[in-house]
Amino acid sequence: MEELFLHVLNRSLTGSWLLLAVLLLQPLVKKAPDWLRGTLWTLTALRLVCPFVLPVPIGFAPSAEPVPQGMLYAASPAVDTGIAALDDAVNPLLSAQLSPEAGDSVNPMQVLVFAGSVIWLCGMLVMLLTAAVSWLNLRRKVRTSLPMGEGIRVCDRIPSPFLFGLFRPRIYLPADLPEETAQYVIAHERAHLRRHDHWQKPLGYLVLTLHWFNPLVWIGFILFCRDAEHACDEMVIREMGASHKKPYAHALISCSTGHGRPSPCPVAFGEEAVEHRVRHVLHYKKPAFWVILAAALAGLTAVVCFFGTRWEPDDGLKTYIDSCIASHHQNGRASEHYAAVSWELLGTKQRGSHRTLYMWVCYREYSYDGDLVLESGSHIPTAITVKKEDGAWRILEYWEAEDGSRYAPSIREKYPIHLWGKGTDSQRYVQKQCEECDRMARAYFENEAANVKGRNMTYCYDRSPEQFPPELVLFQDGTFRFTYSYFSSYLPMGTYAFRNGGIILTTSDDPPRIYVFDGAEEGFVFNAEQSSPIPSYRYSSDAKEPECPVPDGALFLPAK
Repeated sequence: MEELFLHVLNRSLTGSWLLLAVLLLQPLVKKAPDWLRGTLWTLTALRLVCPFVLPVPIGFAPSAEPVPQGMLYAASPAVDTGIAALDDAVNPLLSAQLSPEAGDSVNPMQVLVFAGSVIWLCGMLVMLLTAAVSWLNLRRKVRTSLPMGEGIRVCDRIPSPFLFGLFRPRIYLPADLPEETAQYVIAHERAHLRRHDHWQKPLGYLVLTLHWFNPLVWIGFILFCRDAEHACDEMVIREMGASHKKPYAHALISCSTGHGRPSPCPVAFGEEAVEHRVRHVLHYKKPAFWVILAAALAGLTAVVCFFGTRWEPDDGLKTYIDSCIASHHQNGRASEHYAAVSWELLGTKQRGSHRTLYMWVCYREYSYDGDLVLESGSHIPTAITVKKEDGAWRILEYWEAEDGSRYAPSIREKYPIHLWGKGTDSQRYVQKQCEECDRMARAYFENEAANVKGRNMTYCYDRSPEQFPPELVLFQDGTFRFTYSYFSSYLPMGTYAFRNGGIILTTSDDPPRIYVFDGAEEGFVFNAEQSSPIPSYRYSSDAKEPECPVPDGALFLPAK
């Protein structure tokens, strides 16, 4: 229940940005057509109940998960609102007051969130119970009503007219309602029917019930009900003509209920801010085209900017993630093996400049001797957090699900709630990803354009004391593999560039390593002074000192 409460809380906080934008646009959109106002409220409601956050190119919402699920178990709880000043002010207080002490039987944050989830659940039950009692009481009153016409009934136990019912909605009129007033009431309630307000208002109330703790949602629901009444008032005036403004306003005043408290039903004629509606009716005129256009553009901009969190184009992120996965799994790989990586993206989370990718990762390592042989591999749920600095991606965390009995719990602690099912479904993606890795390996080994051996792009240091000499492979896609020692568990890989007849190798590590080779007549000469250090190894028990496998000036010649 605590995880569900945090999920709803995050949706409420992130959705409040769009809700606040729509509220600030009210002075402009109040003169817009009713369909535009209704669309804005519908999209706002969808944003509040959407189980995930959509990444958008120009999203202004600063964080997709202001209250991380992991803070329930964190040694130092912290929020991530995406607003640095707010985080810096709140997080030290959270850490000081709610960090668990050694020997504590329970995490203070778990206690606080559990209490909050209980209060949230009780509030929802009160809201639903209030709506149910109101609906049953109204149903009891209209049980004795009499038919007056198609879809219209008269009842002497109700003080004002309204539209009531979901599947078989009917218009109910007080028995003492004057005939000249009834025509305006019926026209208004039929406008509600055409707009489907007898469905929209209860659904809006359910959204309010889910987010009852958010004052912005209460304001939004009240304004949504007001806009629905304004839209029907406008529809009646447009159909009947401007000459009916005054008698319609008198009908509103005579049917006023005197209250406008939020409720799912009924859709009452005189319930919502009658004085304001009367002024609106008397001063109503069809909006000018430029007003409609400005309101539409403003509303569309608000939705696009605040419906999701900011998403940036790829900018080489996929290539970088591929290199991170390969680097994470490459320990012990033989130089003649080929590693294939395939990953299925389940979802992303943006926290300020940090981006976390939740995925299923498939890693497979192959060798080839006439037949394709699978040497090793894995298929595991993974989360990689990266940050872009100075135009380049940098990895912050590489996370994999824990093995054994902690497998599923660790996924639930790390993954957002809406990704739990995908994160624990080990069979959903494995066949597709393994087949993709197999295709990549066959293309590498069987296609001569991909397999650069024998094409003078593989260079060896023949004067090496090792049984298998250091090898430099320059691939045609701009990447390299530098096997500087058979004894090394680290395999430098990355991209290369030609310079002044030589080459510069830049690894995909963080920070990157640099290896410089000067041009020679037949191959390349290693320049140790300008390169990153290479560790030394003792190649025999007789050796007095360890030796560098690639000394300065080592000549690398094309493989024969």
